[in-house]
Amino acid sequence: MNALAAALVALAALTLVKATPLIFAALGGVLSERSGVVNIGLEGIMIGGAFTAVCVSGATGSPLLGALGMLVFGLGTVPALVAVGIAGQVAGRRWQRGVAIASPAVMLLNAALLTVLALRGLAIDM
Repeated sequence: MNALAAALVALAALTLVKATPLIFAALGGVLSERSGVVNIGLEGIMIGGAFTAVCVSGATGSPLLGALGMLVFGLGTVPALVAVGIAGQVAGRRWQRGVAIASPAVMLLNAALLTVLALRGLAIDM
């Protein structure tokens, strides 16, 4: 096998490895869409889980505990997502575009919270 073919095989394999989290998030989006709920905050959940994993593994020095922290964060988002879904339904009954307004608001709140926590974790004065 020549070098070009080997490089293409390696590129295809690395693409599948690196795209796995995005594929899982897309599958979660498809499942939530099939249930009738539009979840546009999947990126925020992924960022929050990654941030939690980095913080936990940095504080404990154990990558395994970091992965466990990410799992706990992921399981903790379920009640939060249910609450946001209920709030979106209430807002949707009151206003026409309740879910479309509530979801970006939650994403922005998540981004702001993670930014503040990251800056405090890096000991940068705000």
